[in-house]
Amino acid sequence: MHDDLHELMTQDEPLAVDAPTGINRFVSSAGDVPIVLDGVMIGAIGIFAGHWSQDAVVAEAGATSLI
Repeated sequence: MHDDLHELMTQDEPLAVDAPTGINRFVSSAGDVPIVLDGVMIGAIGIFAGHWSQDAVVAEAGATSLI
């Protein structure tokens, strides 16, 4: 499965910029959003279910609703 995700990243131009070389089990996601309260990171939300652009929207909405 990790190889499939890495291949998907390398074929999607915005994600390809962050695609690591030589580490095919590492995947960066636009759906990873820190939760910051008063300038301190208190947690994070990670969404990885759809296209990166959809994941980013959902993660941002979730983080915003918690603060």
